[in-house]
Amino acid sequence: MAFGIAFAGILSGFSLAIWALLQGHSFPVVLLAYSVAGTIGALLFIVFALIRTEQRSPPLHDGAEQQAR
Repeated sequence: MAFGIAFAGILSGFSLAIWALLQGHSFPVVLLAYSVAGTIGALLFIVFALIRTEQRSPPLHDGAEQQAR
């Protein structure tokens, strides 16, 4: 998961930095866009990973069903 977080941050930051360069923004703005987009991309990856983990986790049983069998 750590590689996914790093990859998501780098990819989102790099893509926004390229877009900012193509739009003609100054270099400090490009660096700011890279860091902001990278942080947001990594945080969104974490949120989606946590949501997906909660959906895939098996339901908890109290053990009463297993004793009845």
